[in-house]
Amino acid sequence: MLQKVIDVVLAPFESWAAFFTELKKVPFILASLQSQTGWLYLLSSLIVAFVVFRIMKKHGDVHEDASFHETVFPRDVYMHRSAIMDYKFVFFDKTVRYFLYVPLFSAITYKIYSTTTARLGPGPLHLPERLAFWLIPIFALLVTDLSLYISHYAMHRVRFLWPFHEVHHSAEVLTPATSHRIHPVEELVTTSIQSLFTGVGAALLASAADFQINHTTIFGLNFVTFGFYLFGFQLRHSHVWLSYGPLWSRVFISPAQHQIHHSEARKHWDKNFGFVFAFWDLAFGSLYVPKQREPIVFGCGANPEDYSTLPRMYFKPFVYSYQVFRDGIASRIGRLRGSLGDASAAAALAPAPVNKTAEPDASDRTPIQT
Repeated sequence: MLQKVIDVVLAPFESWAAFFTELKKVPFILASLQSQTGWLYLLSSLIVAFVVFRIMKKHGDVHEDASFHETVFPRDVYMHRSAIMDYKFVFFDKTVRYFLYVPLFSAITYKIYSTTTARLGPGPLHLPERLAFWLIPIFALLVTDLSLYISHYAMHRVRFLWPFHEVHHSAEVLTPATSHRIHPVEELVTTSIQSLFTGVGAALLASAADFQINHTTIFGLNFVTFGFYLFGFQLRHSHVWLSYGPLWSRVFISPAQHQIHHSEARKHWDKNFGFVFAFWDLAFGSLYVPKQREPIVFGCGANPEDYSTLPRMYFKPFVYSYQVFRDGIASRIGRLRGSLGDASAAAALAPAPVNKTAEPDASDRTPIQT
């Protein structure tokens, strides 16, 4: 496996042709409709934002003289220092990722899938082709979305992982570029968990089908995911408030719910981890459905200077994670020593066992040690 991973990672550097082939993938985040920031989803989100703007203006939620451009693209948001760091990070990270960790992640995913498939063998369940046509893409989406929920939960709740996710949450304003403000370690954790779930899921489906599995896709995406991206997905990383209401917000994560996830307010902490579906949050007690628009200050309380340059965004989390890990080990050792000390003291103060079969002579009694 190691040799295969090395071969995949080094493939972009085998020749200039291979190098430039990978380099051409950088505009993928805008050109390809398999990317969540593909041009069609940006355009559709812009249309949804316009509809929201017209409704807000009708209800007097924005000034009657305010323009669409001023409301949706305010300069103080898109030229904010946090937004500028988003642009720098996206440009650099998306250039590097196609040469380094994307090939690595792809190799890991394939290895998990192939190994699991080989171990499972033929399954006891066999799906008819007509049923599989709809069932397989829905099952695949559910498995993938659950893995994203679990990985997102872990990034928040596992203390030494949080500093890497803090890079994303340190954004003081939200723009579509913020969706790509993801530290490589977080990418590794998320992809590893997703690979495990999807690899096992794909292997189970392959063992249950007696035919070649073809997912129902649109532009290479699961059809549900495509629809989700199309309906204002990019507004989740923006200041444009769009709620799906009390019912549908328990099925799908709305842009408003994800904005709440980015809130500094304590009541919003660790809420709405879901990516597509909200029922994972509902099931595990982390769902927050706003009844009305709430004022939100974006961020996580981090010092803005901690992530004010690219090197700091990449390397500061390692420092903080090490400190958390070190302090955690020291705390455990301290508690262990305290427990051992208490046990030793209790043993020293405990009376010696008495032989109940025969009453010992007074001279044979062992005095209690104090």
